[in-house]
Amino acid sequence: MTMNEMTWLLGVDLRPDADGAVAFASWLASARREDTVIPVHVLVADHLQAVLQRRHLAEVQDAAKAAMLTLIAKHDTDNHFAEPRIVEGGTAEGRLELIREEEGARVLVLNRFATEARRSLRRLGRVARRSLRALNSPVITVPPGLTAEKIGKGPVLVTTNLTEECGRALEFGADLAKRLGRKLVVTTVRRVPDQQAPSYMHEAATDKVAEVRTQETAAALSKWVEDHDEAVDEQVVLLGEVVTTVTSLAAERDACLIVAGSRPLSQLERMFLTSVGRGLSAISTTPVAIVPPGDMSAK
Repeated sequence: MTMNEMTWLLGVDLRPDADGAVAFASWLASARREDTVIPVHVLVADHLQAVLQRRHLAEVQDAAKAAMLTLIAKHDTDNHFAEPRIVEGGTAEGRLELIREEEGARVLVLNRFATEARRSLRRLGRVARRSLRALNSPVITVPPGLTAEKIGKGPVLVTTNLTEECGRALEFGADLAKRLGRKLVVTTVRRVPDQQAPSYMHEAATDKVAEVRTQETAAALSKWVEDHDEAVDEQVVLLGEVVTTVTSLAAERDACLIVAGSRPLSQLERMFLTSVGRGLSAISTTPVAIVPPGDMSAK
């Protein structure tokens, strides 16, 4: 995957206090003079139908474009943004994917709309959830309230489960770390058994189990990184629940971005399972990039 020149597709949310993705896209593009950000706002069919009962389409388009221009002027300090695009009809995720393919954009940047008051994946908002479900290219979700000043000063943090599904995520994270001039940290989290150990196990015994698991996992992580031939600055092995442990590490290291791989989920799996990437996207205060294993657009 080469990232000398990038086209970033930005889904623009015009609701109040929802410009975190605009700020983050501007920051990403500022690393390369040749980069372009394509800002797109979708007037989705359901909302448009209601609005058009009171206003003409041209009025709605003009108002949306004016709002986009104001928002872009606030963040586009290096003139990386292309002319704002307003598209009508269909679903936001569907129209964004079509434009991404047409423009050859490699990465989609979106707001994580909902606030902490929302539950679980509902914090992502509908467009982000559906885009992550389809995942035809890397998708970066940006938490609400992010500004350029709040972007982490630390590394790009890649989390892996040590399978080939995460190979693309490491490649993406490595290239992005080079592009941004940041260190690359790779972490894997080993789940631990029930924290309530049986009464016959002494504390020293449980500590020994954790020590052995950490050593085994560190060796496996080292081999996985070596097999993928990327320059990694640090490898970190942690024990615990994956999503909360990774978000805590990102906060501790002041990471600028978390990168995770993804795997396709069947319809049945979606009912009962949440991928690590989607879980991170839902709660992390750090932007999260989810990279599909078969990201052909990244070649």
